[in-house]
Amino acid sequence: MLEIPIKTKYFGDKFKEGLESIIYYYFDPEYYDNEVLYKRFRSVNFISNFNSDVSDDMYQNKREKVSIIPSLNCLKDEIRILHMGIEYDKPLGYTMKKSTLSPIFARYEKFIGQDGKNVDKLVYYGPNRKELSTSDKIKYLRLMKEKIDIVNSSEVYIGDFNYENFLVSNNLDHMVLCDLDNLKIWSHDFDNKTASVKKYEECCMTGDIKSYNTEGLDTFCFNIFTLALLTNEANFGILRNLENIELPEILDEFPNREILDSMKHLDKSYKSKCLVDIFK
Repeated sequence: MLEIPIKTKYFGDKFKEGLESIIYYYFDPEYYDNEVLYKRFRSVNFISNFNSDVSDDMYQNKREKVSIIPSLNCLKDEIRILHMGIEYDKPLGYTMKKSTLSPIFARYEKFIGQDGKNVDKLVYYGPNRKELSTSDKIKYLRLMKEKIDIVNSSEVYIGDFNYENFLVSNNLDHMVLCDLDNLKIWSHDFDNKTASVKKYEECCMTGDIKSYNTEGLDTFCFNIFTLALLTNEANFGILRNLENIELPEILDEFPNREILDSMKHLDKSYKSKCLVDIFK
């Protein structure tokens, strides 16, 4: 992968800020005809204040994945990584193309519960800022499933089914993955594991080594997100209360009852099946 020097004078406004990185608008006329995005990794010292598991190895893992990603055919249609960014003689991030697509988003809103009291409920909205209908959600989930099938066929795994990692068009007919450095690519593991990934690994490891049923990893995490989206919950809420979760009516068919039961009794025999497969 080509490397370029990053110059602070070409930094624009912040595009997005997270625990592991800050993404800036960036334009260096020597290398680009148009403005791009530069994802700059935060320091290990900063992240360790919030995540004690972080180490320098995480950044080496990220850099190796970033160098691999442009050559992977299964990721050719996702947000394109352009160059490794060099600051202070070190690779501290990477540049990528901007996209006209946007993520869906969610916010808590107050509703009157059955007991007459106010309750907070998560409501999901599309990029056009309109609340997602059930049919919109199914359309969105089917796009996600297509991405899973494509990347998993090359032993690449998503793991983090956070809606911010999936950019879509306003009419939900096109989707691309972003934050590709957080994927699991071959032997290069996830950098920051979600609660769903940790739960899967805990229950599906075989023997004394981390050799588990990788094929079911994304489908388990995706099924958690599917239940969250269709019941207006968050992923952590579904995972925390999984034993008591019931299928929403639109998913309540016999094959899905078996899938949900296998999720509740998760072990290394878990089969790679998705709740949304009934909509084929």
